[in-house]
Amino acid sequence: SKLCLFAALFLSGNADYLKALEPHQLHALVNISLKLHDYGFGIDLVFFGFACLVYGSLLFRSGYFPKALGVLMAIAGLSYLTNSFTLILAPTYAATIFPILVLALTGELSLCLWLMVKGVNVPKWDAKARLADLYS
Repeated sequence: SKLCLFAALFLSGNADYLKALEPHQLHALVNISLKLHDYGFGIDLVFFGFACLVYGSLLFRSGYFPKALGVLMAIAGLSYLTNSFTLILAPTYAATIFPILVLALTGELSLCLWLMVKGVNVPKWDAKARLADLYS
């Protein structure tokens, strides 16, 4: 997907081989490259959205973190999926739906801050590790 950004950059340069094309043709090629990047990034975020849903489920069920963090990460995943599918299937509404990504920011930022400030529930972690040692 980043390759499309480089293509736009190269097409915007002053290399001799670009003189074979008219300026309006170069502009069209740059625009196509940038659109391809947008769609590629949207497809990438579909996979990341599903990953956030899985992370949210695991955080919710683990017992090492507050359940609210799991819910927020699941909401982040849903917002990524909503944004990405809108970009791919109904691009005219993509700009309208884009603010939904604030929910993704909230979920991911909450998890980051929780890990930096509070961390994992160590007593629960140790108790489960001891229990696992008993059964292994």
